[in-house]
Amino acid sequence: MTNFGRGNTFNGKVNATIAGSIQSSFNETVQSSVMTEELKGLLGQLAQAVAGLAEQLPSEEGEAAASDYKELTKEANKAKPDRRRWEFSIEGLKKAAQNVGAIGQPVIDLAVKIAAILAVKA
Repeated sequence: MTNFGRGNTFNGKVNATIAGSIQSSFNETVQSSVMTEELKGLLGQLAQAVAGLAEQLPSEEGEAAASDYKELTKEANKAKPDRRRWEFSIEGLKKAAQNVGAIGQPVIDLAVKIAAILAVKA
């Protein structure tokens, strides 16, 4: 899998639009933020996991997962994230991950870790 980081590009089988959305969300929202390194790292791992997940989903569902990731990064970047919004994004990611079985488990595991961090921030 690709290591998302500042200026990195995603090279995978994922639809270019989906990959671009995930990469943009990470590079522009996460890397440039003042959030903790732990949260940045988890969101980077989640970006990789969502990209892998999107490869297994129909295009529309992959786009929805990328959108959920984007919204999650926006909320995670706020000093006081809106619990309703980040929970909605996390639930969307978890549902998409459940649809692909074991391949989606990393998304679920990371989403749970991120939710625990955001719950403290909220």
